[in-house]
Formats: sequence, structure tokens, C-alpha cells
Amino acid sequence: RPELEDHQHGVLFLVAKHLASGVATLKSEIANQLWIRLAGACAGQRDIVLGSVYMPQESAAKQSRDDAWGTPQASATG
Repeated sequence: RPELEDHQHGVLFLVAKHLASGVATLKSEIANQLWIRLAGACAGQRDIVLGSVYMPQESAAKQSRDDAWGTPQASATG
């Protein structure tokens, strides 16, 4: 998603080759956040959702900080 990246930071996952077929990238509208789902067949009985998130510094715009915190928080509680 180059249109969302500021080219200063990035996030990624390194996944073992034997698990790669069970990994799906999840959609994220917030820059510098990457979410993946590891299918239950690869992870045991249940799907596992993992996020790699770069959080904006305190000096960043308040809306950027709120958006960055709100996305994972809503996903965890929703």
C-alpha cells in the first residue's frame, strides 16, 4: 500500500515456509500497520491474528495518533 506509507517506517512479518500457505494479509486503512491471519489448520485449532504496528511519536498530529491506537484497540475489543 504505497499510498499509505510515508517511506520512513515500515512493518513486515517473516513467516516460516511451512506456514506460508495458511497466511492471509488483512486489510488495514492505517499507514504502517500490517495485519495477518494464520489459519487454524496451521496454528492449531483456531485462527491467530497478528499485527505489526509502528505507532506515531507523541509529536505527530493528534489525529494520526488516535487513528493508530484506535484500529488495534477496536479490533481487540470488537
